[in-house]
Parts: sequence; structure tokens; C-alpha cells
Amino acid sequence: MAYLESVGQFYPAGHAGFTAAGRRTSFAVRYARDFGLAFGYGRQMIADLASATFGYTPARPLSLTAGYSFGYRRDPRDTSYTVRSHVASTGFNWGITRELGFAAYYYWEQNETEGFAAVKGSRVTASISYGVSWR
Repeated sequence: MAYLESVGQFYPAGHAGFTAAGRRTSFAVRYARDFGLAFGYGRQMIADLASATFGYTPARPLSLTAGYSFGYRRDPRDTSYTVRSHVASTGFNWGITRELGFAAYYYWEQNETEGFAAVKGSRVTASISYGVSWR
């Protein structure tokens, strides 16, 4: 339980998740109830966040992932004020050698704040990593 001082009420809080993994595939679903401030808005918000991720490894050095997350945030003092966020992503990890790896991901995002125009955007990230695993 969480107590929100701004409205003087208790709200349920928590996290839940489910993961299934096979030899080449994985699937994960997550849910969280979170509380915090809306950045830049000065409002205390209740957030319900849900996500699903699917992974596939067609060959040992290569893994592919795709995911989607949805967030629904609301101000407990002003129930008409809501923020909905959507994020979809896809990408891959490639183990070039035992120590060298490459990853690239694409993200699409949309935020819908009540009373404002929807904000959409996308980005691409790429990274090279090098590391030695000590055992």
C-alpha cells in the first residue's frame, strides 16, 4: 500500500511478472503500479505500467528482441488529467567474438497528455561492447 499525501488516501502498489523461456525463445510480461511526480508538470501521479517482450535466438551469437510497453498515469487530485505512453522496440544483439559484441535497437514512442497534442518520436541506438569475463 502507498499513502498519497496530496489526497490523503491509500492506494494499492505492487509489481507482477511472468517469464517463460525455452531453448531459443523467451517471453516476458510485466506489470507495475508506481507513484511519483510527473517531470515538468509538478503533479503527483499514479502510474500503471505494463510491458511484453519476446526474444528469439536463431543462432548462438545472434539474439533478436521485440517489445511493447504501455503506461497510464493519472493525477489523483484531478482525475481528468491523464498521460498515456506507448513504446515499441525491436533490435538485435550479435556476439562477434567471445569478448566483442554489437547491438542495435529501434524505438518508437508516443505520449498523449490530456489537453495537449500527442508527441511522437523514434530513435535508433547502436553500441559496441568489449569485455573479458573473469571466472
